[in-house]
Amino acid sequence: MPEQVKNTQVEQIIKQCQLLINKGHLSQASENLENMLAQNPGHIEGIYCLAVCQRKQQKYAESMANLNQVLVKAPDHGRAHQEQGFIHKALGETFKAITAFEKAVALNPALFGSWRVLADELDYSNHQEAKKHVDWLSSLPPALVSVSSLIYQKQLHRAERLCRHFLKDHPHQPEAMRLLAE
Repeated sequence: MPEQVKNTQVEQIIKQCQLLINKGHLSQASENLENMLAQNPGHIEGIYCLAVCQRKQQKYAESMANLNQVLVKAPDHGRAHQEQGFIHKALGETFKAITAFEKAVALNPALFGSWRVLADELDYSNHQEAKKHVDWLSSLPPALVSVSSLIYQKQLHRAERLCRHFLKDHPHQPEAMRLLAE
């Protein structure tokens, strides 16, 4: 099977699993991802997606092991640091959670979830800065937050495609034009 076809199929499986996770069908998503990873070991986004699913199932040790695997291969994977933050928060490890969320937003300032947790942490020293980021990201259409996040993830083709699609319906949105130029 040509590599490009195989990559497209893997991307489709991951998208389907993300939908399953969002709908709360965690067991099915885990099974599908584990099957895909058996055929494509080391696929970073697949491992990351499985780690998200495991966190939501409160399988924190398994999730953390997978996130560590992602971060060994891609240390600048902001969303993986964010997931670690969510796990540390769930385990009551506030300092470790804050450290992970700070690392996440340093790598990807469009990670709303990390900023929200930091803004809600009243003892956090940069609480006001985090609140400003939450307010800014909340003011943007969700599609533009996604575009910004994709840019920080270095997925420029996907970011451009999403931004152009958004601009078809909102041709004079200044932030969309700025993001497309970026």
